[in-house]
Amino acid sequence: MRSKKQRTRLRILQAAAGLFRQRGYNNTSVDDVMAKAGLTVGGFYAHFKSKQDLFAHALEHAAREGRSALEEGTEGLHAADRLKAYVARYLSREHLAAVDRGCLLPPLLGDASRASNDARDSLEKAARRRFRNLIPLLGTVAPAKEREKLGIALAGLCVGGLSLARGMQTPDLQDEILSSCRETGFGLIDRAERAHATANQGACS
Repeated sequence: MRSKKQRTRLRILQAAAGLFRQRGYNNTSVDDVMAKAGLTVGGFYAHFKSKQDLFAHALEHAAREGRSALEEGTEGLHAADRLKAYVARYLSREHLAAVDRGCLLPPLLGDASRASNDARDSLEKAARRRFRNLIPLLGTVAPAKEREKLGIALAGLCVGGLSLARGMQTPDLQDEILSSCRETGFGLIDRAERAHATANQGACS
């Protein structure tokens, strides 16, 4: 069971993650976050050193929650199918609509060029975590030396595809972007798996 301090910290993180998604880094203040959390500003520094410290932890918190949602129920699937399920959920209309609950990267990338160096550093670390989180899912899909490269490609396809779809106002075009990116991602996974299987067969013959 969480202590009172842990519960309060979680409220702040959840409020911050929601506001950063909706408004970006520059347009979200500590006062805004604490007001949304229903707390006084004076209590902020009992949990975080600065807005930048809060931002870094909010990114980590959102990444953990997002990964759990994207991977939920896929544990028993074959590696390639598990990875496809992740891509399909990320590039879904449900995730498209979940601006206040989904991955933090798409809404914040446009803000990155105007953010402080510390904020950009936290955002880059979050992006790297997104790449690396895909590596365990790659399993037998790709050889070890290719997994990070494929993870980066799939993460770029997911984040970029979702960002582009959210920028459109026509539902048909949004759906076309999402489905095209999903199919391309599935193709990358299938090709990598076939190449890896062929290489393993050659090594065993």
